[in-house]
Amino acid sequence: MTLAEQGQTQEALMAFDQALVLDPRQCVIWQAMSDTLYSIQRYNEALVAIDRALELESNNAALWDTKGNILRRMKKPDEAKSMHERATLLDPQNATAWFDRGNDLRDMRRFAEALASYDRALSLDPTLAAAWYNRGNVLAALHMFEDALESYDHALDYDEGLISAWYNKGSLLHELGRHEEALVAFDRALSVDLHYIAAWNNKGLALFALNRFNEALAALDQATSFAPEEPDAWYNKAVVLEQLGRGQEAHSCHAWAQTLEQQAGRVAT
Repeated sequence: MTLAEQGQTQEALMAFDQALVLDPRQCVIWQAMSDTLYSIQRYNEALVAIDRALELESNNAALWDTKGNILRRMKKPDEAKSMHERATLLDPQNATAWFDRGNDLRDMRRFAEALASYDRALSLDPTLAAAWYNRGNVLAALHMFEDALESYDHALDYDEGLISAWYNKGSLLHELGRHEEALVAFDRALSVDLHYIAAWNNKGLALFALNRFNEALAALDQATSFAPEEPDAWYNKAVVLEQLGRGQEAHSCHAWAQTLEQQAGRVAT
């Protein structure tokens, strides 16, 4: 295991620097340095390092793909897409590059093109859970809800611990009025991470829709316990308490949610 893999990023970067002093033409070291800098969100430096690697191996599709990912993190989706397209031209069978190109297009809200790119990735590697998941998100954005649910299911076939797929599946089922199925998905998400606040919150909403008010309150209690600074769960909790005839408590929760929103607004300003 490398220093970077052990979380010793500064030590890893020092080791890379020393290696490059001895031989600055080691492409693999520039690439590893870029990956390490990327992992600690030092994207400008990561970009410099991957450019040095590309000076040495300009026909390496994986390097262009890496550069595209850095640019996407830097909120430059147009440039990122160009890099990912360069990667797919160099290696048309590179499923990851097609997937990453899809992510760029999704960020640009070019959903139909993103879908085509994900489909190309999955034609090359149908086990790519992240591509199925992001494909589901794009289909949901296109209001192709049943197709989106099917795509989430494929993602979970290949990675049943993909918590965001369970959550998004549950949220979509809830929006479609399929609350019992939504509860199953939220519970699966919570089995992966008991502190997943959004899942507790949306579980509360699904239970409320089923008129299971006491259970809804219990779910929202968990949400406010794990994230007392989040106003949404407090608002939802106020609605449930009002339904249960506990008006004074509902008023207190609503007032606290407003206070939290005001505090968040001041911080953002």
